[in-house]
Amino acid sequence: MIKVYAGIYLVFTCLISEAQIKKTEYYPAGQLRAHGLMNGETKVGEWVYFYPSGIKSAIENFDQGILHGVVTYFYPNEVIQGKENWRIGQLQDSAWYFHPSGAL
Repeated sequence: MIKVYAGIYLVFTCLISEAQIKKTEYYPAGQLRAHGLMNGETKVGEWVYFYPSGIKSAIENFDQGILHGVVTYFYPNEVIQGKENWRIGQLQDSAWYFHPSGAL
């Protein structure tokens, strides 16, 4: 029975060490640059990036540190600049890029 408890403890210890933590990055002058989740040293899930002015510049999605999912870029006036679909680090299918006026 003690071996079973020891095995369960080991599994939970390993799972806790792989927990995702929130990470925030800053520009050298101190402005917010990005925030998202890390699994160890690897980006996972949604990351949001900002211009030094504080306006959102991009939203990227990661799977084990590799771009995976929709990536959206923004102009400094917050109009969408582009949308791309990524799968395991490779740009997939179509990408859409927009004029600052919002026209495709």
